[in-house]
Amino acid sequence: MLSLSDLTFSIAGKPLFRGASAQIPAGARVGVVGRNGSGKTTLLRLIRGELTPDGGAISMLARARIGTVAQEAPGDSRSLIDTVLAADTERAALVAEAETATDPPASPRSRPGSPISAPIRPRPGRRRSSPASASTTPPRHA
Repeated sequence: MLSLSDLTFSIAGKPLFRGASAQIPAGARVGVVGRNGSGKTTLLRLIRGELTPDGGAISMLARARIGTVAQEAPGDSRSLIDTVLAADTERAALVAEAETATDPPASPRSRPGSPISAPIRPRPGRRRSSPASASTTPPRHA
């Protein structure tokens, strides 16, 4: 959970936040939108602890994660989507593991021609009857 309580912050004497409060439940995914210069980046920097508020309190669960993308694109050749996906370290680790993982050897029962994978065939000398051709009269005993 993220909690902002009576948050106040000013830049060069101009108030950017005055008495701002919010509660964001654990597990919520939130996007911050607004006009240029409205304080989106400053709010995220306050939440991450890069800036200190003039007043109020910010509290967050210790295990909470906040993902952000820099305003300026990185100077490398990666696309924006690759940059965003790289920020998900759990996903990145799974992808890296999948690239080197191998399937376990097949068990003898799953190999072609093994009894368990072979098609079912009628036994020689026995005829299978379909329900439509089956006799409905009981057998006669002599």
